[in-house]
Amino acid sequence: MPTIAEQFRREARQHGQHIWFYASGSYDAQAGNLLSNRWITGFLYYKSGAEGTFSWTFQRPEGPDPFDDFCRTESQPCITYPDPEHPGENLDTPHWEAIRQGWYDYRYAVTLAQAIHRAREQPERRARAKHIQRQFSQLLDSMPWGTPGASLRQETNLTCDEWRQKIAEMIAKLSELVTRR
Repeated sequence: MPTIAEQFRREARQHGQHIWFYASGSYDAQAGNLLSNRWITGFLYYKSGAEGTFSWTFQRPEGPDPFDDFCRTESQPCITYPDPEHPGENLDTPHWEAIRQGWYDYRYAVTLAQAIHRAREQPERRARAKHIQRQFSQLLDSMPWGTPGASLRQETNLTCDEWRQKIAEMIAKLSELVTRR
């Protein structure tokens, strides 16, 4: 929730600490769940204001065969699996690919925020930067807090793609003044 995120940011500043966002990976509801992992490592992470993030268990297979979930009472907690044909390499999973898409979402948001900040420092770009900042804030405010299955409404991976596209368009609008110089 935004109030909790703000409380954590305030307390971290007060004590000279950093906030780390720890939520994605291979928890039961996230294994194979594209939207959950993408959302958590992308737009939700950006909205939280945290300064770093990490995922639960990159690879921790148990038993003789990491692909055999019947040797455990729960599924294997792996974001990727060891590649049996190429020792030391990994096989992708849907949640690993979703985390990658989340990072792209996050990077687009950060890129826009940085571009707005730089544009505000230039008098000829200040008005456009202010306008795009309002659009960006409205877009972020339209995004829910929470995770799929909890408070995420009808959002899908397509919704995240659309949000990323809007951010890309804002970046392009902001850079139009730069390319015309």
